[in-house]
Amino acid sequence: MTLKFKDWQENQIEVFFADAVAFKWQMAESFLSGERDDSSYEIKGSDWLQLHVKQGEIAESEEYKHYKFNFNGIGQFEILALSYTVKI
Repeated sequence: MTLKFKDWQENQIEVFFADAVAFKWQMAESFLSGERDDSSYEIKGSDWLQLHVKQGEIAESEEYKHYKFNFNGIGQFEILALSYTVKI
């Protein structure tokens, strides 16, 4: 999966996610303690990731991660994937 957007400096950004198994976009925002509204994060101890393991969608031994991208008041993108790379 590829996520494309313009950053605050109007640079075109492309983020490629390897082997994505789930994703969501939401306008309603929720933040963990200390989380900024204009940054990206890996969510450690993710309940969403564990739900996919529990239901057998991914194996515990696979190294999937929960990534979250906050878009400064216009929404949040979350994805479960093995890794990601950024192209500017």
